[in-house]
Amino acid sequence: MILQRISLTGVGALGAMMKTVLIIDDEDMMVRVLKRQLANDYEVSTARSKSEALEYCRDTRPDCVLVDWFLPDVQGPELIGALRQVYPDVPIVAMSGQSEIVQWASEQGVQGVLEKPFDRPRLIEALRAALSTSTPREPPHL
Repeated sequence: MILQRISLTGVGALGAMMKTVLIIDDEDMMVRVLKRQLANDYEVSTARSKSEALEYCRDTRPDCVLVDWFLPDVQGPELIGALRQVYPDVPIVAMSGQSEIVQWASEQGVQGVLEKPFDRPRLIEALRAALSTSTPREPPHL
């Protein structure tokens, strides 16, 4: 199991509790870059597969999920459906390097879509927009 959590203090620069972002991606380089880009603003956890993501969600409700559209064990719609069964209202931002997926992902009910490659400002903007739609934390629907 390769679940990882990273947080400098769990508290943002202004003393507010940091929002939790679960990154689901199997590419090591992408995960490292995303963790580095988000570590100062968010508490970051990672999962490399559908099973790791669902295991994480059994114990913890992320405030937002950043999902790679193509993983070795699952594609976007199936993974998003599985996440929605556990937390129906958790905001999801999909990522893909294929431009035709961006439109399709938007139609799957995700709160944001990022076409790879993207820069930190676009990433932060997508997460903030997605988080603005979130509801308070609730127990998982297992």
